[in-house]
Amino acid sequence: MEPQAGTSRAGKRTTKADLIRRNIRIDGEGASCAIDEFSGCVYAQAKLDVGNFGRHFLKHHLDVATDIGLGPPAEPGSTPVKRRRTITKRLIAIDKQLFLQSAMKIVALHNMPLSCFQWEGLKDIFDPISETLNTTINRDNIKRHLHAAATRIKLVLGREMKGKLLSLKIDSASRSNRHVLGINVQYKFRGKRVIRTLGMVEVSERQTAAVLKVKIMEILNQYGLTLENIFSVTVDNGANMLAAVRQLKRELGLTENTEHLDSDEEQATSLEHERNLTESLSEEFEENINLVRCSIHTLQLAVLDVIKNSDPTVKEITAIAKKCRALKYKPTFDQKAAKYPPVWCQTRWSGIYKMINSFAGQEAFFRDLGEQFPELDLTEHWGFIMEYERAFRPCYVCTNKLQGDGVGLSDFYMEWLLAIASLKKMSGNRFSEKLAATLKSRLELLKENRAFKMALYLDPRFNFVGSTIFKPDEKEEIQTYLVDTWRRICKLQPSTDGKETGQAAQKPDDSMLEDDDVNDSYITEMLGGSLDPRAASNEDGQLMKHIKGLDAEPRQNCRYDVWQHWVQREQSHPELYAVAMVVLSTPASQASVERAFSALALVLTDRRGDLGSTALEDTLLIKLNKEIFERIFPTLYDWTEKGTDDVGPAAAAGKLSPEQQQERGTRTGKEVRIAFSSSPSASCLSMAGPFGSFVVGGEDFPTLRSCLTPRPSSHPGRGINKTRRAPTAFCRKASRGSSRGSATRCPAAGAFLLCFRCNPETTALCEGELY
Repeated sequence: MEPQAGTSRAGKRTTKADLIRRNIRIDGEGASCAIDEFSGCVYAQAKLDVGNFGRHFLKHHLDVATDIGLGPPAEPGSTPVKRRRTITKRLIAIDKQLFLQSAMKIVALHNMPLSCFQWEGLKDIFDPISETLNTTINRDNIKRHLHAAATRIKLVLGREMKGKLLSLKIDSASRSNRHVLGINVQYKFRGKRVIRTLGMVEVSERQTAAVLKVKIMEILNQYGLTLENIFSVTVDNGANMLAAVRQLKRELGLTENTEHLDSDEEQATSLEHERNLTESLSEEFEENINLVRCSIHTLQLAVLDVIKNSDPTVKEITAIAKKCRALKYKPTFDQKAAKYPPVWCQTRWSGIYKMINSFAGQEAFFRDLGEQFPELDLTEHWGFIMEYERAFRPCYVCTNKLQGDGVGLSDFYMEWLLAIASLKKMSGNRFSEKLAATLKSRLELLKENRAFKMALYLDPRFNFVGSTIFKPDEKEEIQTYLVDTWRRICKLQPSTDGKETGQAAQKPDDSMLEDDDVNDSYITEMLGGSLDPRAASNEDGQLMKHIKGLDAEPRQNCRYDVWQHWVQREQSHPELYAVAMVVLSTPASQASVERAFSALALVLTDRRGDLGSTALEDTLLIKLNKEIFERIFPTLYDWTEKGTDDVGPAAAAGKLSPEQQQERGTRTGKEVRIAFSSSPSASCLSMAGPFGSFVVGGEDFPTLRSCLTPRPSSHPGRGINKTRRAPTAFCRKASRGSSRGSATRCPAAGAFLLCFRCNPETTALCEGELY
């Protein structure tokens, strides 16, 4: 019979020192740990110290030490408590701002789910820092922080785009059975073309004209924009381009010849929500908005004009590319370090070319492979492969260049011409002649677009002394377009001051203008005819003189930087410079929206398919506007406060500087818009505008927060009407009947937009309180 723990056979009590010695490997004067032979412990002592071994056992082998009787006795049924190991303290440089910014980047930029802050591994890192900084990060408050950052991004972008003519890029996509409408905008900012994402909005209804218009207008209104700010819209619709462009001719008054713009193959493969996009936009947008067809998509249609995806030879080569992925061929590919030919799909540009280019680039390997495995023999197709690769290489190069950021219409035209030039140099190629012809015919059709014409007219590579790219009547038409664009720019400016619009600081004396009018009338009457009405405006006349002067400029080489050409003329030709910045900012493709949808695939994964619409839109807005996020974050909160759990852009309203107040609210004409957000845990709601701060609180605050579809009350002055559940606002100090306001629900949960319309004579605008 074995002795009980703690006793020896002779009845002598076993001490802890005895238990420790039994689990030590003695080696002369030294000793090493032997308590757990499977742990690989290498702890050793040059000179035995039993007490230190005991501490080592309890610190690093607590479970085994407890089993042999060294650890503290455990109560029956209880779970052994692990002793927290002692960690050496280190000094690190981190504050609340960096800590919260890093947490938001984990979710918004690095695609981690909101629940990641509950993961044990991440909590081991975050909890000690949170405790030290007296703040908390969890899946609930991180959504509030993301929404606060997204709201500020919208405010900053709204100020950045104020008074500008903009070019939109619109497309839609589906992911996890959820449809998203993406809108990018491109314009000149600080001398450069910039691309911003205005929104990636989920559409839960059928994409009819009315629904699309409402969604687009909602996004524009969030930034204080209207259709007057839109110069062009670049879309890629696919299947119903013929019918859509015909409607655009009726709705927008465009002069595009739409014949042969589509293909049967594409009509059979496009998604229904993509087919509706351009048709819907054509029904809703106004006449002064230029519709631009995506150049990359048009280039792919030109390729399909020459050889269809369903071509028998293409099908046979594709079948062999798929067979190469079989396991029986893997040793041969590994031995020769060969690359598998990519299998193309219909949603990827240049897919067939990449597949055939892979075969052509590894010709020797695939010839040997065909001899070894007859089912992979390409002997009958090598002529087709080599000619296809050579003929379609210029189109592939052109496609890659057009995918760059900020490619304008004239740059696209130049790259297209260079592709045609490369094809004309080929001889004896079965594809080159037909491909060059179809590229040329499609280019002539695209050139009928008025935004396209303006871009070419402003480009000295195409419009120069002796150029025949435009006929005389076409030049007059384009010159009129340019003057009209200048008028639109002037209309968007808050004032006609020379610094704002680039006009001359002083105008000619009125008496001189009257004399000129009399003289012009006399000469016109004597010589016959009529005076050009465009010459009646001295300002337009000066601009027209500069525009016509472009015909006499020297030609520039094909790699000339047209953007810098006009940047250098900002001082000498301010009006024409402003027009050129708008026209040259018009994008030739909507590739940036396609890249945005790639980000959507990273955020809306299969395991995050239930992510709410607001959280999804906020996350994507931050992810796709990283530059703006980095810019706004240092001033997002008052970082001197004790915690950031309940801090938001509105909560710090009373502590804003005048510059921050101006950023939070904008005044346009007689309308003041103030955006603010509410926290579910807040007992009141505060906001800041350019002329003061407002607070909503007390017993009526829950009513305001729970209103999902607020509308103006019929009784201004009663504040929040509990019966109708519609919040209202007005300026207390304004004259009787001079102002009424309403709180309008924004698409983002917990956010409202207050609009005040007041009498122009009221000087106390927004000085009252919000009830």
